[in-house]
Amino acid sequence: IRLINEDLGKWFEYILTQAWRAKEILDEEGISDPAHAIPGAEMARLVSLFLGGDLSRVDQILPLIQRAIAGGGLDVVATKELLRQTMEAYDDWSPEIDRVVRWASTLLAPMTAEAPYNQGKVGPLSQLPHYAERFIGFPSAKELYETVDDQRQGVPLDPAFSNLASRIAPYM
Repeated sequence: IRLINEDLGKWFEYILTQAWRAKEILDEEGISDPAHAIPGAEMARLVSLFLGGDLSRVDQILPLIQRAIAGGGLDVVATKELLRQTMEAYDDWSPEIDRVVRWASTLLAPMTAEAPYNQGKVGPLSQLPHYAERFIGFPSAKELYETVDDQRQGVPLDPAFSNLASRIAPYM
């Protein structure tokens, strides 16, 4: 990559070094599965180790993580200040870091939920003229309940009805 662009090569080398560093941190902490890093305190611990190499920033990172988890979004100002304090190359890459932080802020921003779709009053398909011919010969729910209720009262179940019910059961 350095043959194409010197700066791009340096950036790629930096990213690769950080990826290996993250792997070493995860191995040292015994994180083998994403589920092990889910609790907020553990996530803050891992981020502190990644950014500073020690646990001195856990108290600064934990509120940022808890806010994002609670649905309050990412505190852009506090996140950029944390990165400024911990990254040597922050001043050289500040526009790019700013874009990444704002992109993360957009991803973690609270969203409004869509209102549920209200279809209004809709009757059974079997009562619509277009579908009525398709339901000829099939018992309605009312007929099914009446037949089963009769069977509970001691009336034997008709074998033809039993066969029909077993054939249409997967579609109900």
